[in-house]
Amino acid sequence: MFLFDFCNCVAYNTEMKIRNTKASSAVIRILEKEKKPLDVEDFIGRLNRRKINVDRTTVFRIVNKLTEARILTRLEFDEGKARYELTSLPHHHHAICTKCRKVEDIKECNIREVKKNAENNLSFKIEFHRIELFGKCHECRSIY
Repeated sequence: MFLFDFCNCVAYNTEMKIRNTKASSAVIRILEKEKKPLDVEDFIGRLNRRKINVDRTTVFRIVNKLTEARILTRLEFDEGKARYELTSLPHHHHAICTKCRKVEDIKECNIREVKKNAENNLSFKIEFHRIELFGKCHECRSIY
């Protein structure tokens, strides 16, 4: 995320009545650095390493508010917990390992024809799409 985007996020936080705390700013910075979806436990660990002591409830409130403000996107990969990533990331999809739960970004998106056919054949206006592929990553394939 560029500094301009981060400043816009902070301004949007104010508009959405999200307090600009050290923890909420750190959540955005953590995702900017990690560039992968993180869950609440991941945030707690990274915040604690930055000497920002917060409890689970506070982190849940922060990610829920940032998701409401469309700064974060909530992702669920059939694992019973949500992960979050920055909404401002370029369009991409995910490959999820069914063993270790590692998430990799898929940069390509060749779904234009499918979207066009769905819109034409179903009279359906598509607003967005999400593709998640499940399988075993390279490391898990070599172990199992």
